[in-house]
Amino acid sequence: MDVNNTFLYGDLNHTIYMAQPSGYEVKAQLGTTADASLFVKRSGDNIAIVLIYVDDLIVTGNWVYETKQLQLNISTRLKIKDLGCLNHFLGLEVSYNSSGLVLHQSKYTRELLQRFGMYDAKTAVTPIDVNIKLYKKSGTKLEDPTEYRQIIGSLSYLTLTRPDIAFSVGVLSRFMQEPRKSHLFASRRALRYIKYTIGFELDFKRESRIKLKGFCDTDYARDLDERRSRSAYVFFIGDSVVSWCSKHQPIVSLSTTEAEYRASTLAAQELAWLVRLLQELNQKWTIKSMLSGEIDLVHVDTSLQVADMLTKGLPKAKRVEFCVMMGMKEIGIERECGNTNTTDFGYGKISKDIKGGSADLRGAVWRRS
Repeated sequence: MDVNNTFLYGDLNHTIYMAQPSGYEVKAQLGTTADASLFVKRSGDNIAIVLIYVDDLIVTGNWVYETKQLQLNISTRLKIKDLGCLNHFLGLEVSYNSSGLVLHQSKYTRELLQRFGMYDAKTAVTPIDVNIKLYKKSGTKLEDPTEYRQIIGSLSYLTLTRPDIAFSVGVLSRFMQEPRKSHLFASRRALRYIKYTIGFELDFKRESRIKLKGFCDTDYARDLDERRSRSAYVFFIGDSVVSWCSKHQPIVSLSTTEAEYRASTLAAQELAWLVRLLQELNQKWTIKSMLSGEIDLVHVDTSLQVADMLTKGLPKAKRVEFCVMMGMKEIGIERECGNTNTTDFGYGKISKDIKGGSADLRGAVWRRS
């Protein structure tokens, strides 16, 4: 649902309060405790959910009467447009199938490649070279860093549906202040990889039983300038990935153990937020039960550590395997770029191997049945 409004471009002749003026203090809880832009109303097994971003709203839930009443109430005060079933939202594209829904940014990806003149470029099978070494001050400084900054900014938005590029974008974003030619070349390689995988999408399946599981990992002292480590986590609800992060640790860790603890702490914070969000959505989980030992911390074999993809560059075979584990697949639009070598990423065989039992996904960092 879209709210029609007017954006004023001009001088304002009124006093604008950026905070509540003295004597007019209203304390109110906006949204849920997990997310201020998320509103939930429940009655028994019925639920209505509203997610707001500026003037765009997603209204969903199984409480049909309440969702219809909400739209009616809003329409009496504001001019709105009912866009029907959710298909597009802020550059994200949603499509539906018998098992659930898929989320992708194929249109945004094509526009991104055209914008930076990479639509007809050769493809790359990985987003970043496995052996690349990037330094802040090494190489020729770019005379105009605008293009580099625009590329990284555009790729950052693409990470909303592309966890496979989260690490490379995170690394390249560290050089935004004074980018070098080597950094620009690396960013263009990321674009060539995006061209190679232009049809990627995230698959979200309906789950009869909610099960939250996660992976976390760290790469010790990978930063060549400051020797800081990188933390990463990936969380799943059932077999659908719902949250991921690849982040530079704020300070230098003096040992691999310390780096691992920092990564685990970051993942635990995200876990607490996810549990709170699920609780708001009427799932019977609480922070208290989480801390009481109902969630297991277990070791994960390196071959199954999907968060490894968010801490370092990986060769093609391993990257493809982890992408399959995260529910990423292709949607059959790759030929639009006119490149025949993008029609098969090797996903079919790996998907069969995993479903056939040769890969065990039970070893998760946090698991709650």
